[in-house]
Amino acid sequence: MNTRRLLCSLILVLTGLALVPMALAGRGKNPAIKETDKGHIVVLPAEVERYLDKEFPGYRIPSDAEFSPEMLAYYYGRLIGIHPAVAWGDFNEDKKKDYALLLATGQTHWGPIVELVILNGGKKSGEFETFRLGEVNGFKDDYISFVDTKLSKGKYHKGGWFINWDKKEKKYVTFKS
Repeated sequence: MNTRRLLCSLILVLTGLALVPMALAGRGKNPAIKETDKGHIVVLPAEVERYLDKEFPGYRIPSDAEFSPEMLAYYYGRLIGIHPAVAWGDFNEDKKKDYALLLATGQTHWGPIVELVILNGGKKSGEFETFRLGEVNGFKDDYISFVDTKLSKGKYHKGGWFINWDKKEKKYVTFKS
């Protein structure tokens, strides 16, 4: 009987340990990906989620199904980042973590309203300065990533858009390559 009880306890403990990483996914300092039967789901750090919930009520990160299959194959095939709708780094060189996100912030009869939003890290943890760089039209082939010290958003980097921090103007500027 003790062996059976010990075996059941061990199974429960191991099952619990297996669930811990899933529960904590993305709860660290960086966004993470959770694999589901519906594709990759972005799990943001708790402080970023709280901020976005307050600033963009009802927002969501576009799902894999909303991106073109060709772009996803290119993106994941080259492991450019964890998801085509999220990038993070120190974009404005202030030694604080910044985030760039494609956010679905609404819905129209033509489709979702998807905006490119950048969150510059603030003075305290969980504080951000928000830059809304506008609606992304036809976002299905677009993604954002931090490559070669530049934040980029664009179709496969060919003829894509680049976003840089303008130190003098203290804002983000966008230009097409």
